[in-house]
Amino acid sequence: MFVFDALPFARSGLVVETLRADDFSPVKNAEGVDSPRTAQDDQLRQYVRWLRGAGATVAADASGLPAFCIEVSPRFGYDEASFADNWRKLSPKPEIADGLYLE
Repeated sequence: MFVFDALPFARSGLVVETLRADDFSPVKNAEGVDSPRTAQDDQLRQYVRWLRGAGATVAADASGLPAFCIEVSPRFGYDEASFADNWRKLSPKPEIADGLYLE
């Protein structure tokens, strides 16, 4: 079953349109396509987009994937706007490197 199979049973429904790159990265397989690894890579690409959108310089490959791991807590930024707002407040800015965790 998929989540959309439950829609006929809902008393009320709501459709939200978002950017696929920001809100969809399925995990259907243990390895390869649609695996935990591809979901993590998609999340790293999102963090690079957010950092660049906030004015930071981040090295990444042609697909937007950085060569290192970073993590952003939802308490720091749950979308690009909240991330940018909190990034602006940081002084000094942290080094963007492997293991960066923003909370």
